[in-house]
Amino acid sequence: MRVSLKLAAKVCVCSRVDKAIAIMALRICFLFLVIALLLAISTSTCVQNVSFSYSGATGPENWGSLSPNFSACSNGKIQSPVDIVKGILTTDKRLKPLTRVYGASNATLFNNGFNLGVQFEGHVGTLDVDGKNYDLKQMHWHSPSEHRLNGVQFPAELHLVHQASDGSVSVVSVLFQFGKDDILISKIKDKLTELAQETCKKEEDGHIPLGTVDINEFQKKSRKYFRYVGSLTVPPCTENVVWNILGKVRTISQDQLNALKAPLDSDCKNNSRPLQPPNGRKVELYDERRDQ
Repeated sequence: MRVSLKLAAKVCVCSRVDKAIAIMALRICFLFLVIALLLAISTSTCVQNVSFSYSGATGPENWGSLSPNFSACSNGKIQSPVDIVKGILTTDKRLKPLTRVYGASNATLFNNGFNLGVQFEGHVGTLDVDGKNYDLKQMHWHSPSEHRLNGVQFPAELHLVHQASDGSVSVVSVLFQFGKDDILISKIKDKLTELAQETCKKEEDGHIPLGTVDINEFQKKSRKYFRYVGSLTVPPCTENVVWNILGKVRTISQDQLNALKAPLDSDCKNNSRPLQPPNGRKVELYDERRDQ
């Protein structure tokens, strides 16, 4: 009987040990699962926030290899910017005047390291492209210009980024040559200085409230513009963006250009993507004077 009791006790002890080991194993497995999930989330976040620049290992020639999300930067066939030369230019009489209705809205000046611009809150204006409405979301500057006219590169280029209800994008591009101060930049010059003085980590955005910004001046009638289908000029280089490059070149002073460059990271002061091949694309020209 004593032997039987001892055996029973041993069996009971072994059973408890086995249960304890099993519970511990489950806990360890659960811990590893949690760690794996955290790593996956972290990796996903890193992919979404991949750093890129305009020179060196993270420069434009390497954008496509920095993340799977950036593959269009190297594999895309309708990329931007392009050089608008006679060889790819065609006159399309079906094009209509570029209709833009802009007003005033609260806005924020932002610096994301590789460019700076103005983000609008709420509805500030609409662009009509062949009967389709695109709402203005933000605008930002590049220097020197990304698009060129017959090989000529300008000191700066402004992109007014619009988005339709279906998510598609259309951009109005404004080229700048040196001359008198630009009216809009003059209005925010002090804020640009403030933004340049603000110290923030490279991966963080700098933001300066601007209050109400009126961009009514950009809805002036365009007698001439160029249109083609391309892409975003920064990663992820998303394609099927409708570009509208205004024929009228505006002016900007050297001091204003310096103010636009000052807040940017050192390897993004010249934030112009190199020209991309047209790959058989044509650039359509609207010229009111030719149609008269």
